[in-house]
Amino acid sequence: MPHLPDISARSDDTDRDAPGRPGRDTRHGLSGQPHAGRDEAGDSHDLGARDLASRDLSPHDLPSYDDDPDLTAGGSAAARLEALIGDLADEPPPVERMSTPALRATSWLAIVGALTITLAVFADLEELFGRMVDMPEFALALAASVVTMGLAALAAFELSVPDRSPTWALVPLPSAAIWIGASIAGFVRVWMAPDDAYDPTLSEVRDCLVLILALALPLSALMVFMLRRAYSLWPRLAAATAGLAAVSAGLTLFNLFRPWDAAAADLFVNFIAVAAVIGCSVAFGAPALTRTLRRPAKKSPRT
Repeated sequence: MPHLPDISARSDDTDRDAPGRPGRDTRHGLSGQPHAGRDEAGDSHDLGARDLASRDLSPHDLPSYDDDPDLTAGGSAAARLEALIGDLADEPPPVERMSTPALRATSWLAIVGALTITLAVFADLEELFGRMVDMPEFALALAASVVTMGLAALAAFELSVPDRSPTWALVPLPSAAIWIGASIAGFVRVWMAPDDAYDPTLSEVRDCLVLILALALPLSALMVFMLRRAYSLWPRLAAATAGLAAVSAGLTLFNLFRPWDAAAADLFVNFIAVAAVIGCSVAFGAPALTRTLRRPAKKSPRT
């Protein structure tokens, strides 16, 4: 890049001679500190404000966001926010306005509701309702899992918006705590009545785990796909919350076909399912939510 002469002195004289304008040193920025730069020989010198404005930056001088570790799923929110602002300032193309997070969460929940109605056709609803009446802990756990699913879905879509606080991830935790507590209470109830307890075989436990994962993992993938339209500053947190919503939905649907009452194997299956779905959501969903920012377009050099 050719070196341009320093015109700060001329601009300074012009400012002093202009009527009604007090003289000011344009070699200093708004903070009163000189702008430091380097010429082609590597010597440091002060750049005037109009020097900076008159320079036409080449494409190599513009920031590039490709392969930047700070902008990956594990990067800091501040770095991702700064990159997003720079990307938006670089004349972005017009985009279609997104629906609100609540409306997008409702769309995902509607799909889960349609799946629930479809599976309920093949379930023994009379036995399910009888179990809810006989075991209040089971009914409470089922209700808490439904509430956790809804709140986690809302939190995930809220976290996909750049201006949302990461504290949205805390929203589904109270209902999740009630869900866990009610499940443990149901296990204690069955454990204290050994005559009514059922000891499932290893193959039955495996089949239940496979069924839960078969229900939850596609719902998690669907939510991650819906979240990709936005730009999250907290991709790992959004993916983890999406996984919580999906596994809550999977376990809720599993209750339609639960072959036994709460037992130690039941708690083990639930724990493995929650850990597996949230882990897969973070491992595969967080990179998918890390949108690659556009490289600034090349500018033609001035003649």
